[in-house]
This record gives sequence, C-alpha cells and structure tokens, in this order.
Amino acid sequence: MSDERTPDVIDGARFLGLSQREGMRELGITSEQAYTRAYRDVEAAVYARDNRAAQGGVRAPIVIKRAGAKVTDA
Repeated sequence: MSDERTPDVIDGARFLGLSQREGMRELGITSEQAYTRAYRDVEAAVYARDNRAAQGGVRAPIVIKRAGAKVTDA
C-alpha cells in the first residue's frame, strides 16, 4: 500500500522502483547529482524502516516532498 496521501509527496518505496528518468520527473529535479543523493537517502530510510518493521516495530511511512511543494505544519 502506498503512503502517498497528497499530490505533493511520493511514496519512498515506489520512488525506489522507478527508473532514474521517472524518479527525477516525479520529484521535479533536474540534476543527476541531486537524484543520486535523494536515491541513496531514501534507500537508507526505507531499509531502516523495513528492518524495524521486521523486528516487530512500527511501520512508519516514508514519503518524499516534491520540488516546489510547500511544507505545512498541519
């Protein structure tokens, strides 16, 4: 199940399954260097989340804010 709830975010696990071109388009980034950094960071977060969930912990959502989307404290 996807953790996406708004059009301003993309599910981290779904992002990892996209091609580089699709991932860059989804996040609204143009730099391959920024994509590589984002991919590594999301990969580490999803791995840590899945590892914790496998140990009986809570499965926390991992979502990525798209470029240009406002951050609100709702």
